[in-house]
Amino acid sequence: MISTVADLLDALKNQEAKLLDEQKITHAPTIGSMYEGLTKSILERALPSKLELRVVSGFITNESGRISKQIDCMLVDGIGEKIPYTDNYRYDIENVIAVIEVKKNLYSDELDSAYKNLASVRDLRISRKTVNRMFIDSHRQILQSDPRDYEDISQLAIWKQQVGFALYHESMLPIRIAIGYHGFSSEFSFREAFMTPLQKGLAESVKI
Repeated sequence: MISTVADLLDALKNQEAKLLDEQKITHAPTIGSMYEGLTKSILERALPSKLELRVVSGFITNESGRISKQIDCMLVDGIGEKIPYTDNYRYDIENVIAVIEVKKNLYSDELDSAYKNLASVRDLRISRKTVNRMFIDSHRQILQSDPRDYEDISQLAIWKQQVGFALYHESMLPIRIAIGYHGFSSEFSFREAFMTPLQKGLAESVKI
């Protein structure tokens, strides 16, 4: 039963994905483009027109000139720089609200690939040390304190510092999402597979 806009979009997604599954195409880049196009179409229909947000593909840069890996879908604000002779755009990280990696099948190998692409966005951390409303609200709810600025985090107990810095960096980065139209048979198997790239990333950060 469809009772909300979300229900309608979900039904549309399922029906359109079924049509894509029936296509007799084996060329991997074309298959990827079809599912990326479907995801963009669903997102564009879900966005209120008054917000003037856009859904594009491309790359993200930061103030130091670092650039992310190619991103399937980005929810952005404002006008970015179109890369000549392509449909891709380059956007400053401050104008990117969310990034989405799209996979037809989301299993272990694809999950690892999506994780690496999304991690390339995480690495574009903004260097300025200012706090925003999202950080303040989440810090207040989780740690029961009101930080006035970035330096206040280091005055907390060690475990609170770790949580506080994690909340701060997340508040300064776009939301990072991986979407799979087909994949794991259960949430447990998905969570189990997701631990592999997380543990690998942790091991690499410890080496550094």
